[in-house]
Amino acid sequence: MGIDAFGLPFLLECGRRGCSFETVMMIGRQILFGVGETTVHDALIRAGFQVSAEDSSRLVTEQDGYLEPLLRYLGAKRVESVDFSDYEKASIIHDMNRPVPSHLNGQFTCVIDAGSLEHVFNFPQAVKNCTTWTRNRSAQ
Repeated sequence: MGIDAFGLPFLLECGRRGCSFETVMMIGRQILFGVGETTVHDALIRAGFQVSAEDSSRLVTEQDGYLEPLLRYLGAKRVESVDFSDYEKASIIHDMNRPVPSHLNGQFTCVIDAGSLEHVFNFPQAVKNCTTWTRNRSAQ
């Protein structure tokens, strides 16, 4: 699953409008899906970022196209990913059909899903997991 050429501008616009990417949980380790260096560079420029083509290229190639470098560029200090298996080297192996470990409650400013939750049978539990992870901004 991943961020494609349509999802990338949306992600950048979310950041521009104040979404905090400080601590991010990805549902499934997300990749830049079918998005090359030029597309990333153009999207960043259109979103108002002053970035060189060389820096844009690194955001795509640094971790084999996974999203972590771009999220760090957008301000992430911590990026985690959760998946049922370690196939894509998620940082947390967990079945989203089950409640998440309590030590992760309220740990994230942003939860990103680009096509993984649709594969979870117990969707209400998976959504509850996402809301449990998300930090309450009014309590900060």
